[in-house]
Amino acid sequence: MAATQYTRSWAGGEALPGSTRPRFFMQAMKDELATAREGRPIYYEVEMIERFMPSVAQWTIPVNKVTDADRAEFPQAYEAFQKGLELVPEGTPIEAWPRLDRAMIEELKGLGLRSVEEIAALDDRGTQRAMGLTGLRSLARAYLDDAEASALSAALMKENDELKVELARQSKQIEELGAITQRMHGELLGMKNQPNAIAGVVPASLDPVEAMRMQQGMPENRAQAKSSLATFAEDVDKHRRPPRAEAG
Repeated sequence: MAATQYTRSWAGGEALPGSTRPRFFMQAMKDELATAREGRPIYYEVEMIERFMPSVAQWTIPVNKVTDADRAEFPQAYEAFQKGLELVPEGTPIEAWPRLDRAMIEELKGLGLRSVEEIAALDDRGTQRAMGLTGLRSLARAYLDDAEASALSAALMKENDELKVELARQSKQIEELGAITQRMHGELLGMKNQPNAIAGVVPASLDPVEAMRMQQGMPENRAQAKSSLATFAEDVDKHRRPPRAEAG
C-alpha cells in the first residue's frame, strides 16, 4: 500500500513559538485490498502527524503517517497524544491576553495561533493571512516587551527589598555587638577598681609597712624577753657562798 501523504487546512495543535507545531491524531484509512476481498468497506486506524509553522505564511500543511523520526523529534507531543492529553503551548495563551475578545480568540485559533508569542513571531507574509494581523503583531510584541520590563522591575524591587532586610539585620547585629562591648568594658573597669584580692591575704611579715613596724619594735621586745632557764641562774646567785678570807 502506498504511503499516505496529503495536505489540508490547519485544525489545531501546539508547539514552541516560531517552530514547527506538530499535531498527532488517529485517522481511519480505507483498506483497498480488504475491501475488494470482503466486498464491503474495510477501514483501519493509522497514526498521523501534521506540521504547522505559526510564524510564517503556510498555505498548505503537510500531513503524513507517523514515523519513528517524528516520535523522536516531538517526544512530548507524542506522549501527550498517546495519553489522550492536549499539549499546552509554551508562553502566554491568547485566552490570557486581555486585549482579545472571544471572537478574536476563535479566529486566531482558526489560523493556528495559540499564544501571544506566536503572534509576535509572525513574519510579514504570515500577517497577510488575515486583515489586522500586522497591527496585532505590533501589539503582541509591545505586550511582551512591557511584560519583560515589568518582570525585570519586579525582580529589581524584590532584590531591593531583600537588600533592605539584610541591611536591617546587619544593623541590628552591630547594635547588639556594641552593647556587648560596652558591657564588657564596664565589667573590666569594675574589676580594675576593686581591691587586690591577693594583697588582702598577704602575711604581715611580707607587708613592707608591717615589716618595718616589727623591725622598729624588735629591740624593745628582745630586751624584755627572758629565757626560761634564767630562773636557775638567779637561784645560783642566791645560794652562792661568800669567798673565803686568805690567812695572813
